[in-house]
Amino acid sequence: MKELICGLPASGGVFKGRVKIIKTLSENAKIQEGEILVTRNTTPEWMHLLLKAGAVIASEGGLLSHPAIVCRELSKPAIVGAGEEIFNILSDGMEVIVDGNVGKVFVDDIERMKEALARSAYDSGKMQFSEIWPIHPMETYPYFIDFFLEELNKKIDFIKKNDVKVSPSRIWFWLINSILGYKAIDADKKKSIELTKKLLDLLKDSMHGNPFCEDYTHRILPEVSWEKTTINKKKNEEILKLNANLMCYCQTLYWVTNCAFREIHGPYEIIFEGKPAQVIVREYFNVNPFGKRLPYDYIRTETVYDKDINFKFFVLNDFLWDKQIGNHILDSKCFFDGKEVTDVKKISELNDLIVKNNKEESFRVNSLKRAEKITGLARRFFKTLEEFGEVTFPEDKIVERIKNVKINIQNREMDREAVKELFDPRK
Repeated sequence: MKELICGLPASGGVFKGRVKIIKTLSENAKIQEGEILVTRNTTPEWMHLLLKAGAVIASEGGLLSHPAIVCRELSKPAIVGAGEEIFNILSDGMEVIVDGNVGKVFVDDIERMKEALARSAYDSGKMQFSEIWPIHPMETYPYFIDFFLEELNKKIDFIKKNDVKVSPSRIWFWLINSILGYKAIDADKKKSIELTKKLLDLLKDSMHGNPFCEDYTHRILPEVSWEKTTINKKKNEEILKLNANLMCYCQTLYWVTNCAFREIHGPYEIIFEGKPAQVIVREYFNVNPFGKRLPYDYIRTETVYDKDINFKFFVLNDFLWDKQIGNHILDSKCFFDGKEVTDVKKISELNDLIVKNNKEESFRVNSLKRAEKITGLARRFFKTLEEFGEVTFPEDKIVERIKNVKINIQNREMDREAVKELFDPRK
């Protein structure tokens, strides 16, 4: 659990519930039984709200303040003097744990995960719930997700037993699709909760920085060093193109599973030519999943940016920046299968080949029939497990289900609370 808030322990006890913020009293001020009242302070006319509240958090007051005295009488946990920042940290409906014994408010990892996904959906603007190319995963779950989840559970046990490091974005992919997958087949919630907790433990082990991007960074490494090089403007331009081309090509190859096969992380603080700068690292782990179409399997780029540009990272490789990115590049490096490449012509030739392959593959995918897309997506799900041991792809069983099972999904508008409920394995 993560500590969110620290104030004065005014009334002992521990309570878990949903936040309800009421800064000032009015005729319309209402609280549901068992909600956690978050306020500035209370006076006697707040009594009807205090009776319903499961716990109280107040930004003001001391041990002899009104909420402190009343909560001690009612045997309800209370924290006072927590400061005005509580209104920036907490939000209505957020599930937290109030520990009145120590004066602290905590949030569990499942809640942190839900908040992270809501930020990704609504702050980055990149998470989609409508059409997804070339086929929506929720439209395909009933055909294969139970087979995949069975295999995923085996691989998680292998990963934990052998202390194998896994890319954070791959873990996020597993998290999202295990929660949604279990719901799609109406499985026992205990299975979903158990797997979610295992994956969240893996996620924390995979990160050097904040695993939920709560500080808008995505740091996997302790640091990144930068040796002085001769700056080559043409090389920087080609690496800029390479980043864009690889991102598109990865999506063309892996469809909606593409986030499991690439990792974009940073920013890492460095000193470049005597001035503060920042590095963004981009990694593409397997760019030849279905045959050798590129001469390299693993491609990594590192780009130094000045401090005038502000990066905000979310989960699933989502990140935003506030200025034209190309105008703030100071230097770049790229590595093909682990070896640094400085030959601009070599980088340019790879760019040309990726563009060619991307065009051919996207046309091929667009021509697939629905059954082929379902099988293709299932195969890509299983491919996320292959590096952790042998995987048996149940193609015959999936094809049989495609013949006999017909499903349709209805797209719907989703607000933040709906997103958080969707990704809650307990509901």
